[in-house]
Amino acid sequence: MPRAHLARSLAVIGGLVLSFSIIVLAGSEILSLLHLPQDALRDAGIVLLIVYHFPTPLPLGALGLAGTWTDHAQEATAGTGAEMELSFLAQDVYLVLGGTGTLDVSYDGHHTQTIDVGGTPRLYTLYQAGSAATGTLLLQASPGVQAYDFTFG
Repeated sequence: MPRAHLARSLAVIGGLVLSFSIIVLAGSEILSLLHLPQDALRDAGIVLLIVYHFPTPLPLGALGLAGTWTDHAQEATAGTGAEMELSFLAQDVYLVLGGTGTLDVSYDGHHTQTIDVGGTPRLYTLYQAGSAATGTLLLQASPGVQAYDFTFG
C-alpha cells in the first residue's frame, strides 16, 4: 500500500475521531451551561432513543450504527439489536466500553471474540495485527453496554 494512501486514510480516521470528540465536548458544555436538573437530562436522553440502519456501502474510515441506541452526552448505550460497523485502516483498534453486558466482535465476517463488559469504562482491544491493514469490524452489543470512543494504533 503506498505511503500517501496510508497517510490519507489515517488522516480521515483521525479527522472522524477529532470531529466526534469536539461535538461531544461542545454538547456537554452547552448542556452544563443550561443548568438543567439531572432528571431533565435523563428524560431528554430517553427521548433520543433512536433506531439506526447501516449505510450501504460503508466507506473506509466510517462508522455505521444499526439497531437501537440511546445517545448521551459522552456515550451511546446499546438497546435491542445494537450493532456498530467500522471500516478501518489500522494496526490496532480499541474501544472504550462501560456498562454491563457483552460485545461480540467479528473481523471481515469471522467471529473473533466475545468481550464481557462490566464496571467503570475502560479500554478494550478489538483488533491487533502485525502491520496496518484495512478491514471491517462488526460489533454486536447486548443491551446496557456503553460505547464511548474508538482509538487506533
